[in-house]
Amino acid sequence: MPRTRPMISRGGPLDGIVDDAIGEIDSLKEEMQDWMDSLSSNNMEHLPKYEEVSECYNALENATGNTPEMPTEFLPGMALTYEWQEKAPYKGAQSRSTRCSNATNDIEQVITYIDDSIQNLDDQQTEEHADLIAEWEQYRNDLEEIVNEAQNASFPGMY
Repeated sequence: MPRTRPMISRGGPLDGIVDDAIGEIDSLKEEMQDWMDSLSSNNMEHLPKYEEVSECYNALENATGNTPEMPTEFLPGMALTYEWQEKAPYKGAQSRSTRCSNATNDIEQVITYIDDSIQNLDDQQTEEHADLIAEWEQYRNDLEEIVNEAQNASFPGMY
């Protein structure tokens, strides 16, 4: 019988989930910057590896370059925290690609929660809170842009 990874509970405050995910993307960006600096200090800017690392850095920079502010007022029925179930991570060090994927998945969970919260409003609530809904939709779109940009990052191999 094959072994399966257990399910774990993930989540927390909405702004914490997003901040942690963006922090992980920033950490990856710093790693790419350090790698570029290392190649530059050894006069290797002309190598294809430098270009690969630079493209990855630029994609991550585009992802985190304009971090949105979460609206301060919540929609009716919206909780301050959100939790979900997912499979436990594999043991051992995670690749940069996996770390980026995990961060974007966390942001996508928040996007799904925002979409569900807006969709669960009835017509009267939708009318009463139109401006607030617009704020949350803008925040959602900004988060989606972060996810799309981060997913464009192609992490180069070591060699």
